[in-house]
Amino acid sequence: MESFESPNINFLSQLVSVPFPLPSGVRVGGLPVGMLGENFFRASRAAARSALLTHTETRPEVQLRCALEVGAAAEWLVRALLAKGSVALLADRRSKNSLLALANVRALPSSMDHTTLRSITTQEVVDLLVVTHPTLGISRDVTGIMDVRNSAAHMALVTERSLHEAVRRLVRLVSVIVPELPDDDVDEFWGEQLAPVAHRIASDFDNETAARVASKIAAAQQRIRELTAKLPPESVDATLDALQDRQVPEEILEDTEDVQHECPACGRNSWLTYIKYRDDGHMEAEYDDEGAPERAYMVFEVTLVPALLQCPVCELNLDGSADELDGLLDVVEIPGEAIYTDADEYYATQGWNDD
Repeated sequence: MESFESPNINFLSQLVSVPFPLPSGVRVGGLPVGMLGENFFRASRAAARSALLTHTETRPEVQLRCALEVGAAAEWLVRALLAKGSVALLADRRSKNSLLALANVRALPSSMDHTTLRSITTQEVVDLLVVTHPTLGISRDVTGIMDVRNSAAHMALVTERSLHEAVRRLVRLVSVIVPELPDDDVDEFWGEQLAPVAHRIASDFDNETAARVASKIAAAQQRIRELTAKLPPESVDATLDALQDRQVPEEILEDTEDVQHECPACGRNSWLTYIKYRDDGHMEAEYDDEGAPERAYMVFEVTLVPALLQCPVCELNLDGSADELDGLLDVVEIPGEAIYTDADEYYATQGWNDD
């Protein structure tokens, strides 16, 4: 359970919007027992937003932290729903002190009360919710999320695919649990910037690529917001112009061509890398004035295939090999300049001879 040492009025007034004085009665970790449900909800919301923004990161340490946040968001959200019925339902029945405290009867005897409180497991919470809310159908999603969380917490192991799946399950979990909580709305849970991303993930639940791209774009836009929020308004454009001149970090070790393309996240100039694919070629000849063949060429028609989009401003990175460029405006295969090679030189490099 979240702990708050030496709480003060200012902190608690930010935590929940309630008129003061705060509710009387038993407190745990400085919070009135009656506010624990709201505390669960707000903690879940913060963790869920962070996970939605970071789950497309490729750094292992970020992926591990995100897996923990996804699990925490799910656990705190189901506990918030159970606490709506009665906070006492969260108490481990083997701990009489915990049961009495969460029933708002008697405070825990320890000065570090939040560390001695004993509550039921997440699975036990879900088992109770299955009885009290049988139509929600949350068991499978919670189990899938907690499996990913446990792998990260106990073995420091998480894969990109399992993390993305856990986030998609979290979005679905939020969509069914939040409406059951009083005065709460799914869009407000995610916030103005992330609500469209969550909607996209929910509507494309079976389309992992679309969900991943939506999340990457949202994370890039958040980076721009955080950057510009710290700058004087008059210096924002100059700063973004300077960032636009940065060299993008990744290079493809193949025959490629880079062109500028409007970034789908921040609208600045990004770099779109195309790989040059050439066909099997055909022969063309030049003729002299008398119509006799003078010189022969091998001509290879080139197709430019979009492979990678990188923005030096918002750091958006979309990988064509993972289909992340599909559907972006004007990002399609285009013809490139044909390659002309002297026929004799070409056949010499192919190991042909006159025999």
